[in-house]
Amino acid sequence: MVWALLFPFSGFAQGRFTARGSHVYQMGTFYFQKDSAEVVHFLFDNTGDSLLTVSSVIPSCNCMKVQFSKDPVPPGESGELLIRYQATHPGHFKKMLTVVTDGIVRFPRIYVEGTAAKKEDESQ
Repeated sequence: MVWALLFPFSGFAQGRFTARGSHVYQMGTFYFQKDSAEVVHFLFDNTGDSLLTVSSVIPSCNCMKVQFSKDPVPPGESGELLIRYQATHPGHFKKMLTVVTDGIVRFPRIYVEGTAAKKEDESQ
């Protein structure tokens, strides 16, 4: 009885944020262009047994902006995070985003990784 009072929500159904495929999105290599952003469509599934709501997404740097729907995702359905990554310089990167949900895992982390390649001078 005391256990039930200490953990009153443990028996309730909850949504579960599950990255589709992998929690690391591989962007590959793209050419670095100042003031140009690459777009990532990150898909996730609700593998829980109740609605899942994403309330916010916290990027690890100002180089990423994220758009998403705050509408609940039903069990068995999928949602999408639209991530815009703007490289600040050429080179390899791996950036983290923390997704804030009302699901079983409240703060799942996802990553965007790739290489912003410096374009060789084409006049040579």
